Amino acid sequence: GFNYRSLNWGSKKSQYLRFEKLFEIGDLNKSSILDVGCGIGDMYECLRRNNSSINYFGIDITPKMIDLCMERFPKQKNNFRCIDILTLKDNELQFDWVVASGIFYLLKDKPFETSLNLINKMYSFSKKGLAFNSLSSSNQNRKKGEFSMDPFELIRELKKNYPKIVLLNNYHRSDFTIHIYK
Repeated sequence: GFNYRSLNWGSKKSQYLRFEKLFEIGDLNKSSILDVGCGIGDMYECLRRNNSSINYFGIDITPKMIDLCMERFPKQKNNFRCIDILTLKDNELQFDWVVASGIFYLLKDKPFETSLNLINKMYSFSKKGLAFNSLSSSNQNRKKGEFSMDPFELIRELKKNYPKIVLLNNYHRSDFTIHIYK
């Protein structure tokens, strides 16, 4: 249903805190935003409450999530699509900002490599930058089967391709946010 627990968030408060850290990437006013892994549209709801002049588009690989978004936001149903971004060509989509919240933690097959592939693809879709979050490997309370990353290892890898990176690592004990700028 339309609940933060549908997406395995600990609470609505922690979910929105993570969104706020993503939104710190820059001035979102009058911008186009691609939400990768939009789930049931909670980020859209959060953005809509705070800024009505955003051109939002949400994608998810799970058809049921997109169906729920269309049901939840019938007037914006064209703003949600079921798409696996790894099947798209680089630069096939273009938005000012690309954001992703909570999309890495369930990766099973080569999760670090797949995360890097997703980050590279999302970056290619952005005109100004990319913001994403991940569970941190420093969190001792993570659940079995959840993939987490060492933020410093990830930054070392990202620095090979992206010179403008910001790490936000002080807002929640279990995860971190990264901003990558063009």
